[in-house]
Amino acid sequence: MEQARRSYLNGGAVLKYVAGVGAFIAALVGGIPEGLAEDEVTVTIQRLEQLECVDETLWWCGSAGDFYAKVVIDGASFESSPIDDAADISPDWTFRRTVTTGTINIHIEIWDSDGWLRFGDDHVDITSGDGRNLNLTLNLSGCTISGGVSGSCGATLTSSGTSDDRARIRFRIDVTPVRLGEIEVIVERLTTLECVDDFLWWCASSADYYGRIAIDGVEQSNEGRSESTQFDNQDDDAPYWRFTQWVNLNRPTIPIDIRIMDSDGFLNPDDTVDVQPGSGRVLQLDLNPGTCIISGEASGRCGDILDVGSRIDVSGNQSDRARMQVRVRVYPQPRLYVRCLHSPIWPQPGDTVTFRADVLDANMRPVVSDRIELRQPAATATNLRVCSNASTCEVNLSATANGTFNYACTAEERGIAATTGSRSSIIGAPASGRAVPVLQHQPTAGAMDLVFIPDSDNYASANVTAFRNDVHSVIRDAFLSDELFLRNQGRFNFWIAQDTGDAHGFTAGSPCHTAPANWATAYSFADSGVLLHTDNLRDCATGGIFSTEPGSTDTVRHETGHSPFGLADEYCCDGGYFQTGTNPNLYGPDAPGGRAGLVACQADGLAGLRDSCLGFTSSRVSSGSQFFRLDHAPASGAVDVENDRMMDNKVPRAADERRIQAIINALP
Repeated sequence: MEQARRSYLNGGAVLKYVAGVGAFIAALVGGIPEGLAEDEVTVTIQRLEQLECVDETLWWCGSAGDFYAKVVIDGASFESSPIDDAADISPDWTFRRTVTTGTINIHIEIWDSDGWLRFGDDHVDITSGDGRNLNLTLNLSGCTISGGVSGSCGATLTSSGTSDDRARIRFRIDVTPVRLGEIEVIVERLTTLECVDDFLWWCASSADYYGRIAIDGVEQSNEGRSESTQFDNQDDDAPYWRFTQWVNLNRPTIPIDIRIMDSDGFLNPDDTVDVQPGSGRVLQLDLNPGTCIISGEASGRCGDILDVGSRIDVSGNQSDRARMQVRVRVYPQPRLYVRCLHSPIWPQPGDTVTFRADVLDANMRPVVSDRIELRQPAATATNLRVCSNASTCEVNLSATANGTFNYACTAEERGIAATTGSRSSIIGAPASGRAVPVLQHQPTAGAMDLVFIPDSDNYASANVTAFRNDVHSVIRDAFLSDELFLRNQGRFNFWIAQDTGDAHGFTAGSPCHTAPANWATAYSFADSGVLLHTDNLRDCATGGIFSTEPGSTDTVRHETGHSPFGLADEYCCDGGYFQTGTNPNLYGPDAPGGRAGLVACQADGLAGLRDSCLGFTSSRVSSGSQFFRLDHAPASGAVDVENDRMMDNKVPRAADERRIQAIINALP
């Protein structure tokens, strides 16, 4: 069922711009520009030698210096931590800044840290010229350095002070062309080996884990977020936490620090959990992005979500210790996405239509981008709207007549481009048929076609405002705010059915829903129906339709796993259990005493992880038989909080993503 892709503009147009409304800046330009060439400037302070006492107290020298550095590179300020009581240090303090201009100013200060009784920190002299600081100019074209000292990139430079409180500094300036990529750290499993939630002399409770992960010196924490709090008071978790950071892949090594914390009350400070086999508690790794080899306090290699051999398994050896499985993945280009949608999702003549674009990273965090563009129609620069240095843009247009329209949204940040591709929609009733194309990217044969059906108990028709608003919310919040679906947004079409159904919810022996009477004829192209209702039901999927409340985004994603993608439930014990012929996420059933399902699960390429293929006994499908989860889970088998799409409606695990992506990839 194909819809016309005409776009009526200006005279007799179906859309026209609303003067003075919207946050876009008008500009007629050729498109997203190429990103400027970037270089990474690194200042490394290799050695500091005290030439004269810098730590005086009244008329005597108190102790050796407590040195720290302040560095400014192209206007960006950095400061190191002090090293106490040392007259000669080799700190290898490193300060980095990404730049684009041809000439860069660099400023270096050295200070001696003092307590308040010694009247403030001492400013150390490190230059033979005027003042106490080194002021340098870096010329990127020839990689030459001038100013307080002269030299070239990569060479060790030396400067000594000549006044009181003086020192000698040895440092190096390196310039590396930037090749942007992305590193992802996934914490897959945490198991307490010794009580980490102790208070005074007793174990207060099970662990309340959260992560603080530093990638290339940038720390991220999920403390207090639902992805960590859902695991409160558990000693065996499979959290699947993801932390990502854009990095320069031309760097020879990139540091990764993995710190696992146990959250405590205000009377009991949070505990740093020991998750590494050495003398410390924080797992410190060095990644070579060129070879994908990991070294440091554990060794291994990076790998993608389906690469079982890339998992690193480590255990602490001190008090408050745990065992951890973690994986590192390198993307050759950062993942950048544009979530772009119009509202109302099915406009009617006379409506004001708002187009909104949001730029997001792989964790669905806003990205302030160099440039965002919206084109309507998609294929021309006519009516172009542009935002600069923004993460969100929107513009309003007026729907003037029935007809179809199309548009596209693009974004660029640091030379990385993202686009929605061209998509079409419709104003008013379609020229033929009962299905309304509200967001169409492909012909029906080349896409997953999802049709929203209004529940007759809750919506008078498909054209009521409440239903249109709910459809918009589900598309935006459930589909276009999920990395797996947003990554594949150009392979989804969304439709509205002009006929109603009725959701009944799950009851053993009864149908989940009543489909529209003409479902098999008027909507035969659909890969799945999405039956929206506002009742309090246990939702389910049968017969190519699933039911959901519009505000339950996790339920939408879980049920989409069933229909259209054919994933089985993984929670125990009364779900929908089956083994698909290809790319299953569940194996079985095995009758009591049988082993065929377990053996098949263990032979799957994704098995081999700690506690993969754990079984549970079904009380509904093949009652009394066992089924086996391919994605690993706590050995207890009883915990159904796994941050897993087909267990507790959260993120897609490896087996889930394998099947979903394979089905999408098979589309023509």
